[in-house]
Amino acid sequence: MLRINILSGPVYEVNYRHKPVDFHKFVNDPYFLRTVLRGNIFPIILDDLNQLFEGDYIEARRLYRWGKTVMASVRMTFDMYLLSCLKNPGDAYGLLPGANVAFVNVSINKRQAMKILFRGIRHLVRNCPYFKNEFPYDERVLTELRFPRGVIAYPVAATEQSMLGEGVFSAAFDELNFYPIVSNSKRLPEGGTYDEATVLYNRLSRRIRSRMNCG
Repeated sequence: MLRINILSGPVYEVNYRHKPVDFHKFVNDPYFLRTVLRGNIFPIILDDLNQLFEGDYIEARRLYRWGKTVMASVRMTFDMYLLSCLKNPGDAYGLLPGANVAFVNVSINKRQAMKILFRGIRHLVRNCPYFKNEFPYDERVLTELRFPRGVIAYPVAATEQSMLGEGVFSAAFDELNFYPIVSNSKRLPEGGTYDEATVLYNRLSRRIRSRMNCG
């Protein structure tokens, strides 16, 4: 998972419409996710997420066999909430006027990305009172979540072209162990081994750091 800590860096108090609540309140308050999660989340996942949001972390990697999708869904939903508290998310991060601030979940193909992580995020957002009342997405659009003030979330296939051209704020990779590794690949000038997971991760990590003014 790749994310930006929006409570540091170039974002200052003057950019906020209202002060965001912390992650603990976001999960446990019925106006946020308590009504949706209903306590059905492992404590170890909440502990890891608390550590992620309380620390100055930019990236996180989860290797357990369970809980990865839930963790990524809750994490991205909280990041969307944090952006919703800003007056203008794009301006806060120095993006060009009209540029989107994007959340992407990447999987081996778009269908898989839509089926797993994107579906979980949409479920959380659709049933969260805060998002319904204060930061609703356009329910007419089924292939992505379009929020006010240029915040969007969508699934993409694991290709280099699919992630170009957006102001990606946060990303999550799913099923990395199924991404192809090609020996003697024509994609490399010396015909070496092309590891798609590594290539995509490095490219997207650099993109987030450069676009969002993050070191």
